[in-house]
Amino acid sequence: MRYSILFLTSFLWSVYMFGQAGADPSVKVIGPAQFKFEQIEEEGEIGYPIRTLVMYRKDEGGWKKLLSHTLDERSGDHNSIAIELGSYKVEGNKVIFYSYWAKAGDAPASPYGARKQVYRVENATAKVRFYEASLSIDTGPMSMESEKTQGGSAYLTTVIRTEQERGWFRDYIRLVEQNYGGDFVYGEDAFELKQEVRASMKDRIAEATKDWEKEEAFRSFGIYK
Repeated sequence: MRYSILFLTSFLWSVYMFGQAGADPSVKVIGPAQFKFEQIEEEGEIGYPIRTLVMYRKDEGGWKKLLSHTLDERSGDHNSIAIELGSYKVEGNKVIFYSYWAKAGDAPASPYGARKQVYRVENATAKVRFYEASLSIDTGPMSMESEKTQGGSAYLTTVIRTEQERGWFRDYIRLVEQNYGGDFVYGEDAFELKQEVRASMKDRIAEATKDWEKEEAFRSFGIYK
Protein backbone atom coordinates (compact mmCIF):
# COMPACT_ATOMS: atom_id res chain seq x y z
CA MET A 1 0.00 0.00 0.00
CA ARG A 2 2.83 2.37 0.94
CA TYR A 3 4.53 1.86 -2.44
CA SER A 4 1.24 2.41 -4.27
CA ILE A 5 0.78 5.76 -2.53
CA LEU A 6 4.34 6.78 -3.36
CA PHE A 7 3.85 5.79 -6.99
CA LEU A 8 0.55 7.68 -7.21
CA THR A 9 2.09 10.77 -5.61
CA SER A 10 5.00 10.66 -8.05
CA PHE A 11 2.64 10.18 -10.99
CA LEU A 12 0.41 13.08 -9.97
CA TRP A 13 3.45 15.32 -9.48
CA SER A 14 4.68 14.44 -12.96
CA VAL A 15 1.27 15.20 -14.45
CA TYR A 16 1.24 18.55 -12.63
CA MET A 17 4.74 19.44 -13.82
CA PHE A 18 3.99 18.59 -17.43
CA GLY A 19 0.74 20.51 -17.21
CA GLN A 20 2.55 23.58 -15.95
CA ALA A 21 5.18 23.33 -18.66
CA GLY A 22 2.57 22.71 -21.35
CA ALA A 23 1.10 26.15 -20.76
CA ASP A 24 4.33 27.81 -21.93
CA PRO A 25 6.30 26.33 -24.88
CA SER A 26 9.52 27.88 -23.56
CA VAL A 27 9.22 25.79 -20.36
CA LYS A 28 10.45 22.19 -20.34
CA VAL A 29 10.47 19.54 -17.62
CA ILE A 30 13.93 18.01 -17.25
CA GLY A 31 14.38 15.54 -14.43
CA PRO A 32 12.64 16.77 -11.28
CA ALA A 33 12.30 20.44 -12.22
CA GLN A 34 11.00 22.96 -14.74
CA PHE A 35 13.41 24.89 -16.93
CA LYS A 36 12.68 27.91 -19.09
CA PHE A 37 14.56 28.71 -22.32
CA GLU A 38 13.97 32.37 -23.09
CA GLN A 39 15.23 34.27 -26.12
CA ILE A 40 16.57 37.77 -25.52
CA GLU A 41 17.12 40.27 -28.32
CA GLU A 42 19.26 43.41 -28.27
CA GLU A 43 20.75 45.80 -30.77
CA GLY A 44 23.75 44.48 -32.67
CA GLU A 45 26.12 45.48 -35.44
CA ILE A 46 25.53 45.91 -39.19
CA GLY A 47 21.75 46.00 -38.86
CA TYR A 48 21.29 42.59 -37.24
CA PRO A 49 20.05 42.12 -33.65
CA ILE A 50 21.95 39.91 -31.22
CA ARG A 51 19.81 36.99 -30.10
CA THR A 52 20.71 35.12 -26.91
CA LEU A 53 19.14 32.09 -25.25
CA VAL A 54 18.90 32.27 -21.44
CA MET A 55 18.25 29.12 -19.40
CA TYR A 56 16.42 29.36 -16.07
CA ARG A 57 15.39 26.81 -13.42
CA LYS A 58 12.21 27.24 -11.39
CA ASP A 59 13.12 27.33 -7.69
CA GLU A 60 11.08 28.24 -4.62
CA GLY A 61 11.89 31.92 -5.10
CA GLY A 62 11.01 31.96 -8.81
CA TRP A 63 13.05 31.56 -11.97
CA LYS A 64 16.82 31.38 -11.38
CA LYS A 65 19.12 32.26 -14.27
CA LEU A 66 21.65 29.50 -14.93
CA LEU A 67 23.48 30.21 -18.19
CA SER A 68 23.20 31.86 -21.59
CA HIS A 69 24.02 30.79 -25.15
CA THR A 70 24.47 32.90 -28.29
CA LEU A 71 21.85 32.14 -30.97
CA ASP A 72 22.73 34.79 -33.55
CA GLU A 73 25.44 37.45 -33.58
CA ARG A 74 26.95 39.12 -36.64
CA SER A 75 29.69 41.65 -37.16
CA GLY A 76 31.59 43.10 -40.05
CA ASP A 77 32.63 46.09 -42.11
CA HIS A 78 32.62 47.17 -45.76
CA ASN A 79 34.51 44.08 -46.96
CA SER A 80 33.83 41.31 -44.45
CA ILE A 81 31.21 39.63 -42.30
CA ALA A 82 31.49 37.17 -39.41
CA ILE A 83 28.65 35.19 -37.84
CA GLU A 84 28.06 33.08 -34.77
CA LEU A 85 24.90 30.97 -34.76
CA GLY A 86 23.65 28.71 -32.00
CA SER A 87 20.98 26.11 -31.26
CA TYR A 88 20.06 23.70 -28.49
CA LYS A 89 18.14 20.53 -27.77
CA VAL A 90 17.08 18.50 -24.75
CA GLU A 91 17.77 14.76 -24.68
CA GLY A 92 16.58 13.07 -21.49
CA ASN A 93 18.39 14.83 -18.66
CA LYS A 94 20.95 16.41 -21.01
CA VAL A 95 20.85 19.90 -22.52
CA ILE A 96 23.03 20.18 -25.62
CA PHE A 97 24.19 23.53 -27.00
CA TYR A 98 25.61 23.88 -30.51
CA SER A 99 27.67 26.80 -31.86
CA TYR A 100 28.70 27.57 -35.43
CA TRP A 101 31.17 30.25 -36.59
CA ALA A 102 31.85 31.34 -40.16
CA LYS A 103 33.12 34.39 -42.03
CA ALA A 104 33.38 35.85 -45.50
CA GLY A 105 35.73 38.44 -46.92
CA ASP A 106 38.73 39.86 -45.11
CA ALA A 107 38.10 38.93 -41.46
CA PRO A 108 41.48 37.59 -40.24
CA ALA A 109 40.63 37.90 -36.53
CA SER A 110 37.26 36.10 -36.75
CA PRO A 111 36.81 32.38 -36.02
CA TYR A 112 35.26 29.65 -38.09
CA GLY A 113 34.36 26.23 -36.77
CA ALA A 114 31.97 24.38 -34.49
CA ARG A 115 31.40 23.46 -30.86
CA LYS A 116 29.11 21.13 -28.91
CA GLN A 117 28.59 21.59 -25.17
CA VAL A 118 26.65 19.15 -22.99
CA TYR A 119 25.15 19.84 -19.57
CA ARG A 120 23.35 17.31 -17.34
CA VAL A 121 20.51 17.87 -14.90
CA GLU A 122 20.96 15.86 -11.69
CA ASN A 123 17.89 13.79 -10.90
CA ALA A 124 18.23 14.21 -7.15
CA THR A 125 18.89 17.97 -6.92
CA ALA A 126 17.94 19.43 -10.35
CA LYS A 127 21.34 21.11 -10.42
CA VAL A 128 22.80 21.66 -13.88
CA ARG A 129 26.33 20.31 -14.24
CA PHE A 130 28.76 20.72 -17.11
CA TYR A 131 29.33 17.28 -18.64
CA GLU A 132 31.53 17.57 -21.74
CA ALA A 133 32.37 19.76 -24.71
CA SER A 134 34.15 19.30 -28.03
CA LEU A 135 35.20 21.87 -30.60
CA SER A 136 37.05 22.39 -33.85
CA ILE A 137 37.78 26.06 -34.41
CA ASP A 138 40.27 28.13 -36.41
CA THR A 139 40.33 31.54 -34.73
CA GLY A 140 42.11 33.24 -37.62
CA PRO A 141 45.73 34.38 -38.19
CA MET A 142 45.25 37.74 -36.44
CA SER A 143 43.31 36.42 -33.45
CA MET A 144 44.65 36.78 -29.93
CA GLU A 145 45.14 32.99 -29.73
CA SER A 146 47.23 32.92 -32.90
CA GLU A 147 49.26 36.05 -32.22
CA LYS A 148 50.21 34.80 -28.74
CA THR A 149 51.51 31.53 -30.24
CA GLN A 150 53.59 32.78 -33.18
CA GLY A 151 50.83 32.14 -35.70
CA GLY A 152 49.75 28.82 -34.18
CA SER A 153 46.51 28.70 -36.18
CA ALA A 154 48.52 28.13 -39.37
CA TYR A 155 49.42 24.62 -38.22
CA LEU A 156 45.81 23.51 -38.45
CA THR A 157 46.33 23.32 -42.21
CA THR A 158 50.12 23.18 -42.73
CA VAL A 159 52.69 20.53 -41.87
CA ILE A 160 54.56 20.97 -38.58
CA ARG A 161 58.28 20.67 -39.33
CA THR A 162 60.07 21.52 -36.08
CA GLU A 163 59.62 20.96 -32.36
CA GLN A 164 59.32 24.72 -31.93
CA GLU A 165 56.39 24.80 -34.34
CA ARG A 166 54.86 21.83 -32.53
CA GLY A 167 55.11 23.78 -29.28
CA TRP A 168 53.43 26.84 -30.81
CA PHE A 169 50.63 24.63 -32.10
CA ARG A 170 50.13 22.98 -28.68
CA ASP A 171 49.98 26.41 -27.06
CA TYR A 172 47.47 27.56 -29.65
CA ILE A 173 45.21 24.55 -29.03
CA ARG A 174 45.44 25.12 -25.28
CA LEU A 175 44.35 28.77 -25.66
CA VAL A 176 41.45 27.90 -27.96
CA GLU A 177 40.22 25.22 -25.55
CA GLN A 178 40.50 27.65 -22.65
CA ASN A 179 38.80 30.59 -24.39
CA TYR A 180 36.05 28.66 -26.19
CA GLY A 181 35.30 26.07 -23.51
CA GLY A 182 35.85 22.60 -24.95
CA ASP A 183 38.26 19.85 -25.97
CA PHE A 184 39.78 20.23 -29.44
CA VAL A 185 39.03 17.26 -31.71
CA TYR A 186 40.74 16.19 -34.92
CA GLY A 187 40.26 14.05 -38.01
CA GLU A 188 37.08 11.99 -38.19
CA ASP A 189 35.92 13.26 -34.79
CA ALA A 190 36.17 16.85 -36.03
CA PHE A 191 34.31 16.01 -39.24
CA GLU A 192 31.47 14.31 -37.33
CA LEU A 193 31.24 17.20 -34.88
CA LYS A 194 30.93 19.75 -37.69
CA GLN A 195 28.32 17.68 -39.47
CA GLU A 196 26.26 17.35 -36.28
CA VAL A 197 26.45 21.06 -35.56
CA ARG A 198 25.55 22.00 -39.12
CA ALA A 199 22.59 19.56 -39.13
CA SER A 200 21.22 21.17 -35.96
CA MET A 201 20.68 24.51 -37.76
CA LYS A 202 21.06 23.76 -41.46
CA ASP A 203 18.29 26.10 -42.62
CA ARG A 204 19.53 29.00 -40.50
CA ILE A 205 23.08 28.61 -41.80
CA ALA A 206 21.79 28.54 -45.36
CA GLU A 207 19.78 31.71 -44.75
CA ALA A 208 22.67 33.55 -43.05
CA THR A 209 25.14 32.68 -45.82
CA LYS A 210 22.86 32.75 -48.87
CA ASP A 211 24.71 35.72 -50.41
CA TRP A 212 28.18 34.28 -49.80
CA GLU A 213 30.34 32.40 -52.23
CA LYS A 214 29.91 28.67 -51.64
CA GLU A 215 33.56 28.24 -50.69
CA GLU A 216 33.13 30.80 -47.90
CA ALA A 217 29.80 29.47 -46.66
CA PHE A 218 31.25 26.03 -46.12
CA ARG A 219 34.74 27.10 -45.14
CA SER A 220 34.48 26.16 -41.47
CA PHE A 221 33.79 22.58 -42.45
CA GLY A 222 36.46 22.10 -45.05
CA ILE A 223 33.73 21.30 -47.59
CA TYR A 224 33.97 22.95 -51.01
CA LYS A 225 31.09 22.44 -53.43
